[in-house]
Amino acid sequence: MNFKIISGYTKNTPYEQEIKHLTDSLKKYNISNYEIIAYNDLGNWNLNCQYKAQIILEQLQKYNIPIVWLDADAVLYDYPLLFNNINEDISFCDYYGDVITCTLYMKPTIQMISLCNEWISLNTKTGKNAILGDQKNLTSLVMNKYKLPYLNLPVSYAKIDFAKCSEKIIIGQNQASRRFKHIINKD
Repeated sequence: MNFKIISGYTKNTPYEQEIKHLTDSLKKYNISNYEIIAYNDLGNWNLNCQYKAQIILEQLQKYNIPIVWLDADAVLYDYPLLFNNINEDISFCDYYGDVITCTLYMKPTIQMISLCNEWISLNTKTGKNAILGDQKNLTSLVMNKYKLPYLNLPVSYAKIDFAKCSEKIIIGQNQASRRFKHIINKD
């Protein structure tokens, strides 16, 4: 395995329980090279989601190996072999021209470090009122500013309930935001 899986969740929220499904599935497929980062609730679901950019940047710099970000509500249904053979610096599911960040692969290149720094900056500017801010901000950078070559992950690596997929599901998303967003957004 030449990559590290990372994820994060907000402390003292229902995501503390949700992350257990991910860790159980990682263990099921004998994946030991992973790290789960617990962080303080920033008081708003969008701000919490935007924090993933910071986690990704820190992990790229800390480990200097390709990382795979999985949202806290992800579950592996099979070993993700594809991540062993990605040539591009970045890989994600391109859903009708948008970067879907629930499953995100990045190599620790200078360009990816720069991209993460700009992603964090855009997230800070859009703040808690942005609708899907972290995804839209990353889409803007990858597709428009950088025009990066990327590997489009198959839907089976970022399966959400409304996406059609005829392949065997490798990574599924439990859509916890639909259940927990109102709890996190107290204001």
